[in-house]
Amino acid sequence: MRVKFHKMHGFGNDFIIIEKYRELSNEKIKFLCDRRVGIGCDQLLFVDFFDNFIEMKTYNSDGGEAKFCGNGARCIVGLSHILQKVSVGQEFFIKNNDDYTKSSIDENDLVTVNIGKPKFYQENVFDVSRLFDEANLGSFINLKGMYLNVGNPHIVFFVKNFDFDIEFIGQKIQSDDFFVDGVNVNFARIIDSGLIELKTFERGAGLTNACGSGACATAFSALKKGFVKSNNIKIQFSNESDFLCISIQNEEIIMKGGYSYVFSGEINIDI
Repeated sequence: MRVKFHKMHGFGNDFIIIEKYRELSNEKIKFLCDRRVGIGCDQLLFVDFFDNFIEMKTYNSDGGEAKFCGNGARCIVGLSHILQKVSVGQEFFIKNNDDYTKSSIDENDLVTVNIGKPKFYQENVFDVSRLFDEANLGSFINLKGMYLNVGNPHIVFFVKNFDFDIEFIGQKIQSDDFFVDGVNVNFARIIDSGLIELKTFERGAGLTNACGSGACATAFSALKKGFVKSNNIKIQFSNESDFLCISIQNEEIIMKGGYSYVFSGEINIDI
């Protein structure tokens, strides 16, 4: 069967988006996400359009389902606008599992998504020093991360620099038995009181160019720990000119940023 898809990305975190949910096996999802034999992406997103909300289902490139994706949510809002499903200034909801997030798009093609309050947050629950010797951890400001859920689980560590093997350390933390359902591992460097550089090792996808929910978790953690003073925080990813804006109001996390439409096409796949 030929299936139409859209290819989009948010700050280099890229997605295949397919209209209308289809139940696919783990192997078929991995095939679509494979950059050599399939289309290639960090996450596969399904989107269904309803009168007053958009339903989104997210799968990582390893075939496993993810609970939420911040960059993916913005791309889906952007696609909805391109397809004339939503208009500028219209408020509507994205449904992901049982959660509804309020969203809108403005005249500058910037998408706002209200993530809401974290489902939980805890400080100092996981000490990374039990996994590594001191030589690996010289870049860390605090060896005990902030653990929180912003639609999916994240742990945030603040570092002085990125002079360490991010993939090796990220994988070891992510796969530790402490995190029963896995975790997204964020390494954040404070540039100034309102700007943070972020690198994220995502569960099911590995080191990605950007992570929207990771940016939300990091901004919230930085404010709670006192590393930033402003409620309006910019998160910088691999490209120094790209920023995702996060504002925190009464512990609600609001994400605002753009999206990029790359191309559309069709692919043969057995359903």
